[in-house]
Amino acid sequence: MKNRQMQATPFLFVLVFAPLFTPASIAPAQAFVSPSAALSLSGAPDSAPFADGLRAINESRWADAVSIFSRLSAEKSSHADGALYWKAYAENKLGQAKTALDACTELRRDFPRSRWIDECGALEIEIRAKSGQPVLPQAIRDENLKLLALNALMRQDEAQALAQIRAMLAGDASERLKTGAVHILAQSTSKPALTLLRQIAQRKFTAAALSPAVLAEAATFSLGWMPVPQSNIFTLDAVVTDKAGQPVTGLTASDFTLLDNKQPQTLLSVQEVDGLHADPPPEVILVIDSVNTPVTVWNQERVQLEKFLLQNNGQLALPTTLLFLTDQGADLLGTPTRDGNKLQKMLHAYPSSLRLIGKSAGPIGEAERQWISLRALDQLAVVQRKKEGRKLLLWISPGWSSFWAEDQLKTKTESQRLFTGIVSLSAALREARMTLYSIDPMGAGVRRGNFFYQSYLNGVSKADDTHYGGVDLGVLAAQSGGQVLFGSNDIVSQIDRCLADAKDFYVLRLKPAPAAHLNEYHDLSLTVAKPGLTVRTRTGYYLQP
Repeated sequence: MKNRQMQATPFLFVLVFAPLFTPASIAPAQAFVSPSAALSLSGAPDSAPFADGLRAINESRWADAVSIFSRLSAEKSSHADGALYWKAYAENKLGQAKTALDACTELRRDFPRSRWIDECGALEIEIRAKSGQPVLPQAIRDENLKLLALNALMRQDEAQALAQIRAMLAGDASERLKTGAVHILAQSTSKPALTLLRQIAQRKFTAAALSPAVLAEAATFSLGWMPVPQSNIFTLDAVVTDKAGQPVTGLTASDFTLLDNKQPQTLLSVQEVDGLHADPPPEVILVIDSVNTPVTVWNQERVQLEKFLLQNNGQLALPTTLLFLTDQGADLLGTPTRDGNKLQKMLHAYPSSLRLIGKSAGPIGEAERQWISLRALDQLAVVQRKKEGRKLLLWISPGWSSFWAEDQLKTKTESQRLFTGIVSLSAALREARMTLYSIDPMGAGVRRGNFFYQSYLNGVSKADDTHYGGVDLGVLAAQSGGQVLFGSNDIVSQIDRCLADAKDFYVLRLKPAPAAHLNEYHDLSLTVAKPGLTVRTRTGYYLQP
């Protein structure tokens, strides 16, 4: 296969954000479990040695990890199955592939119902792929592992992998498998792969009736051909504040001036909204991000979130939902509710952490964290655009790596895919009437990256102008009309600052002129004819013919 090595191009994981499936199906087994996560999952009295082994894993002390987990597995401790997996993991890191495979065989034999069996399956695929042994996706039943094996086969033997993808799409595989196969197909820049991708996107692959989700995945990746459903009437949610940051009410249409690509745009209507009494009221989604947040900070974050949910005797001002982001994807719990006590119980009951991708995973781990985050955001926006009303998405996270230093290394194909992904995500957020807020939970002080997003706030009108910084959390928040907050230990007050935007705001409606070409970018500038006032709203949008 002629693709560049994955370590040199981590960006292929993240360039477009179609419906979510488990990221393990794309990336090699690079994940880690934090010691506190393992303790919370095990609940066993002999967790301390297990935590010591995990600490050795996270510190790349592979020989120490092998010693600790070998002892735990030999002692048949209450979590000897997990010890066998981590023993195999560390042995693989030491280059002991055969003993690692033997440990996985022992795990499967002695603990046939262990949750660690799938982890070992992923590890076995990685080991065999690295050694050049054939990986056969059709022989694997688990969907995650089947996709992981298919991805490995694409690197080993692309022709055989393409045949597998064709068979999968033509057969009775699940929609999730077919969508994952298309995503893997899109990682290749070879002519046969791109030809098949375009055939699928343009409905010329006639072996089976493919679902809209599979077609959308292919269309998203097919280098610019991307139908974007949209209404002729656009809605903008705008917040006007005074110098003290307090909302300003009582404005009328004559007070607003909207420039669209520097040209005056006629507003069809301007409506002042009291969000606390609106029908439907704005909805709040709190994102608890364990993918990008260190586990020590994440635990403190949970304490602050519980404090927020329980204030005012647990009576929340707006309907609220919790979304947990782990390396397994996004988990949106229940339906929106004003019952903070109920949400606090959900938060408290949710596992402290799941398998985390540690810093020692390197560029691949960074790429996978960004990929998980962006695809979860896109998936959420696609779902939420089916619901009426405004949504405030409060993403509590230090954000993800944006690979800004690698911009000059992008190929033309990568730039086009990045542009297509930006257009897709922008449209989904706008149509969902979703305002994104970035709340950094890292505490007092300012990190070097806190102001990074400000260099990439301008919208991009063509692929050649794209930057990886353009999908930074702060950039997406600011472009949606939200806020970027950092430098405080008081997460409760930061959440309250964001929610103030939903109490008094304005809804503006406009009807743009037809677009002259695909993915036509429009820069927006909204001002108020009164001194000392600040307006926040969406900074731009993409229009389709």
